[in-house]
Amino acid sequence: MPPEAFAVNNSSNWNGFDEMAILYVDGKRLKRQIRASARWLMAHEDALNRLNVFPVPDGDTGTNMGFTLKAVVRAISESHLGDDLSDIAATVANSALLGARGNSGVILSQIFNGFAEGIGDKKRANAMDIAYSLKKACEKAYAAVTIPIEGTILTVVREGVDAAYEKARTEADIAIIIETLLSECKRSLANTPNLLPALKAANVVDAGAMGFVFIVEGIHRLLTGTELPEIILEGPNPARPRAGTPPRSKRWSNSS
Repeated sequence: MPPEAFAVNNSSNWNGFDEMAILYVDGKRLKRQIRASARWLMAHEDALNRLNVFPVPDGDTGTNMGFTLKAVVRAISESHLGDDLSDIAATVANSALLGARGNSGVILSQIFNGFAEGIGDKKRANAMDIAYSLKKACEKAYAAVTIPIEGTILTVVREGVDAAYEKARTEADIAIIIETLLSECKRSLANTPNLLPALKAANVVDAGAMGFVFIVEGIHRLLTGTELPEIILEGPNPARPRAGTPPRSKRWSNSS
């Protein structure tokens, strides 16, 4: 059984929903989802670094996003906040802001910041709460960039979140909302070379955008019980697979 697939065990919550539907996220679940996203992204750090060509080919997008997520994981692992969703979301946002590295890390920190703002003081979040918080995350990400450029992580976040928000209007299962988010983000990612000439010339997709896709995909893998790589996240230098090994508020430019 997927680790998150026990949200419904109360007859008052059924209303025709699937027995395995995930109808809420609390702080405990958010912590697991953050760890899953970090593990999946960090398993692909080297691949992200090789993709990094816009705006300059400095080859550090994977490293920067991984470093930022590692700071978040450390904070939620060391905190004693219990399972209060608002407290965990705020901890995620604050630790990302403090631990952000590079522009991709700063944009990611603003995504977490907006998400926490959307959660507010909620102890649990349903599908529409999550979708609304993702909308706030998108708004913060755009606001963090002096001159937003389409074809980057911003585009992928916006188009993915728009699709997830629309889905949440009629769907209560959070797993399906995340699946919708992931599917649209992947579609948007594949289109980034058509929006940015530098990507098209190098025949690659945007590295920061792909990093966001890995973050969402890590959560999706957790929710569906799909294997995630064994990576130590809490230490100073988390171990991750070598390249090719199968996996077991400032304003910035769009640079990675």
